[in-house]
Amino acid sequence: MFISKQELYEKLQYVTPRTFAYLNEIDYYNLLMIIEEHQISIPPIHQLRKTLRGSKIMKPKNRVDNCYIHLKDEIPTPINNEQLSFLHFYPRQQIHLILSAYSRMKSLKLQSQKHCLKLKFPLDQHSIRKEITPPQSSDKDNDILICLLQKLINEITKCQVPVSLKNNSFEIKLPNYIIKVDLNYHEQQDHLYPLQYSIHAWHRDFQYLEISNTFTIPSLNDLIFHIQKLFLLIFQLPEHLARQEYSLSQYYFYSQCHTKN
Repeated sequence: MFISKQELYEKLQYVTPRTFAYLNEIDYYNLLMIIEEHQISIPPIHQLRKTLRGSKIMKPKNRVDNCYIHLKDEIPTPINNEQLSFLHFYPRQQIHLILSAYSRMKSLKLQSQKHCLKLKFPLDQHSIRKEITPPQSSDKDNDILICLLQKLINEITKCQVPVSLKNNSFEIKLPNYIIKVDLNYHEQQDHLYPLQYSIHAWHRDFQYLEISNTFTIPSLNDLIFHIQKLFLLIFQLPEHLARQEYSLSQYYFYSQCHTKN
């Protein structure tokens, strides 16, 4: 990709370098090197936060020498499944970890979910049961739910992503994003299903960039499908948030261009 230094400077006043690189399919680390090499100033996060919220539109004043810069194209990791194309958002090494974890998640069978994994704190059976407390309607149903949640969280951590559990919810923390999953039931319930869960994702620095969804698991027979779906959603939502960020940046960038003209 060839771009003038002035245009690159102006566009980076409205979007983080990571998101700019991903949505333009260029190498992120090459972009950082170019920014440093050409001494292209980028706004601090607090300033960019106001810009993307529309409360303070940036007006780039600096004029830079208008040479053309070659930004190295990103070399994508081969992903045959179009449903998983969002994984290009992640570093290559992490993509391989996520694909391996998802392959194991797809092999889960409801009939085999009888025993929890022997893991260390905080993913051991005792710790998870302490934080995840479904209604005591069916010991069998509860055991299967706990077992599958343990496997889900364990696979997420294998992707180099930390997970914390508390009060029937677990939180996943990525470098720029936080995803929280809540199991929405009450201890007074006398049955586990239908089981409702919600997922909420937001940007650490731009908390108004957020996505929320609520789903219902009708019965035990649908549990495996939703656990697999949840695994994908956890890694998919940050990519959606990056697209939100980029869409806002484009809107304000071209609004400013229109104002200048």
